[in-house]
Amino acid sequence: MCDSKSPIPSRTPAAASRIRCRRRIVGATLIEVMITIVIFTLFIGMYSATFPPVIRSTGHAANHLKASELARHKLEQARRAGYTKLNKDAMFDELKMIDSKTANADNSFSFTNTDGLVNTGTGSTAKVGYFGASTNATGTIAIGPPSLGASSPPETSARQVTVTITWKGGGTPPGRYVTQTVIVAP
Repeated sequence: MCDSKSPIPSRTPAAASRIRCRRRIVGATLIEVMITIVIFTLFIGMYSATFPPVIRSTGHAANHLKASELARHKLEQARRAGYTKLNKDAMFDELKMIDSKTANADNSFSFTNTDGLVNTGTGSTAKVGYFGASTNATGTIAIGPPSLGASSPPETSARQVTVTITWKGGGTPPGRYVTQTVIVAP
């Protein structure tokens, strides 16, 4: 509502009323607009500073989840194979659990290609691996006597199965997942 008592020179009372109303319109000053822009920029800056670590952390957690699923699958394969078939010949020829009969330097066997940890092929023959492109993921399985502690005698009717999955690259920090179980003779 405009004040009609202000002296405004005008030809008609209606025109004077419109002029009085225009003079009382309240707007934002340049300083208020600048302060709002600065506050908004600071908020966006703080939010965007936390965004990249969250993305990396999410990717790392996803890789751990994939590794745990694959390791659990490998342990299930070993359990189904049973104590008698946990040797390089049966695991390669019959069970198709490992890439080759040749052991690694640490006496483990690789299953990187058998289980498709990384992308293989190109074009129409391309297969997407568990860890996608450029992660350099590797998987190994080691079979040996159980490590029950220094004071325990070695158990001859049991085998310890250790599954290790490692990855690096692909936009996430390097990681490693290790799990093991003991399988006893029937």
